[in-house]
Amino acid sequence: MFIKHIDTFTIALPVFVDDIVLVINDYEEITHITTMLEQHFRIKNLGDLTCFLGLEVVKNETIVHLKICLYILSSFKVLERI
Repeated sequence: MFIKHIDTFTIALPVFVDDIVLVINDYEEITHITTMLEQHFRIKNLGDLTCFLGLEVVKNETIVHLKICLYILSSFKVLERI
């Protein structure tokens, strides 16, 4: 996990194997960082985050909720097959 605090915004960049989530509260900075990453890596923007590592991501104007329901439900499905 990479975290950087700059004046009016914070950058969070969690990485899991080949998945990267870019979290910033400044749209211009998102564009800048994405451009820098594209110079060194092949990346694909999948849009707004809805699920990551089995967590459902739900957001509104002021808060982000992480729900573990998807992970739990998928775990039960695996157990049913055993």
